[in-house]
Amino acid sequence: RVCAVAKHEPLKVMISGAPASGKGTQCEFIVKK
Repeated sequence: RVCAVAKHEPLKVMISGAPASGKGTQCEFIVKK
């Protein structure tokens, strides 16, 4: 669930998962967006 907040702070997201599960790849996609 994502909630919109009227603050001007960057969104903080924690990515977790097993080794070699694609966390780095997903982070690259998030940064590009």
